[in-house]
Amino acid sequence: MESRDQTEKLTGGIPPDRQLAEPESGIVARIIDETRGLSTDLTSLVELRIKKAQLDIEERIDRKVNEVTTNLIFAVLAGLGGLFLLVALSLGIGALLGHPGWGFLIVGILLALTGFIMKKAQPELVNRGTKKAVIEQKKLAPGGPQGQPHIQTDGR
Repeated sequence: MESRDQTEKLTGGIPPDRQLAEPESGIVARIIDETRGLSTDLTSLVELRIKKAQLDIEERIDRKVNEVTTNLIFAVLAGLGGLFLLVALSLGIGALLGHPGWGFLIVGILLALTGFIMKKAQPELVNRGTKKAVIEQKKLAPGGPQGQPHIQTDGR
């Protein structure tokens, strides 16, 4: 009788055929706990990766803003320096010719002529990806990089 009383105390009065086996419920509980832990870890990992991506983007933006600001300051100072040099050149030429107006006229004509030549020549001052196009063209040209034949992409 004592064994039956002890069994009822341990099982809470649930008949043995309705009880889950102890080892299986322990394994299931551990799997559930591990799955929850894995889910939490995975969520944390995704959040950290998003945060890292945000920080990387902010860092790149900060670098670009710094670069643009530095270039702008340089351009303003160089422009002012160039302006003062042009004024000094104009005054010098004007002093040689007897009147400052002649110096400004000559420097103005030289600047306008330089601008006209630049407009007609249209030099490419900013690289717009032509190097990459040239490299691709060389790869596809007859006798390409290692003497390979030309690769045709138009289906011929």
